[in-house]
Amino acid sequence: MRKFIKNIIFFSLIIVAYLGINFLINLYFIETHKDKLSHTTIVMGDSHAQKLFYSKLISKNTRNIAQSAEPYIITYYKLKKILESNTIDTLIIAFCHHNISGFNDIKFIDKTWSFEMMERSYPLTGHLLYSNEYPVDRIGYLGTIIEEMCYYPHNTHGRYIGKYSNWNNEEMKKDAKDATWRHFYYKKKNAGISDLSVGYLKKMVQLTKEHNINLVLMTPPVHKSYFDLIPQNFKDEFNKLKNEFESQEIPVFDDSQYHYPDTLFLNSDHLNKKGSKIYSLRVRKQLQSIQ
Repeated sequence: MRKFIKNIIFFSLIIVAYLGINFLINLYFIETHKDKLSHTTIVMGDSHAQKLFYSKLISKNTRNIAQSAEPYIITYYKLKKILESNTIDTLIIAFCHHNISGFNDIKFIDKTWSFEMMERSYPLTGHLLYSNEYPVDRIGYLGTIIEEMCYYPHNTHGRYIGKYSNWNNEEMKKDAKDATWRHFYYKKKNAGISDLSVGYLKKMVQLTKEHNINLVLMTPPVHKSYFDLIPQNFKDEFNKLKNEFESQEIPVFDDSQYHYPDTLFLNSDHLNKKGSKIYSLRVRKQLQSIQ
């Protein structure tokens, strides 16, 4: 019996050592990883930035690193990481009504979003596992970190960097009701304003000031059917923040109600690829107007 117990302990120690060594190797890769972007204008945000800012048409020095469903907390820590090894002249952040919705506060706890958010951002937000900074499924996040950090050594920890991605369709998907319910309601109730999201946006404002970066907030177009269903409390808070940022001389280009035909929409809150190219040329002119 004692021999059996000793064998169990011995093999357990081997497993623990194996996992620990892999963790340290991957931690080294993360700590020494540098995101070399070689661009001076960076676009950040969620799918409203990912699908609409066709960087090649904005300027040759523009790069889109947005990712679908990305809450401002990930954008903030991504920006901090990037600034460790890059000098940025201009930062474009997608600033939309849904970005300040309470539905962003469940991105690390709701199963609809949590696994993807954790798998994508653990090198940036792993500290959330032991902090009270943001609501997190700690058991799920611990499992993600063990899987990504302990199973085997690898140097693919930079999956938080996104890119422009869009396509054309034959007909606009008419999903305004579903999209607004997903963005502005949770468990059939108004999701409310996210103080966390507003706070991280303001942290990014401060970070850009500290690094002498020209910050530009842009609100891409949405279909009228979507805009009309945005609850009034979100419109009021958005306008309040917009005025606050403009008072700080931060340009806010609000094109949320800028008219485009249905043929340029992918669905109710995203332009399709053809529409994004037309919008990106508009963005180019808007940026030139403030230079």
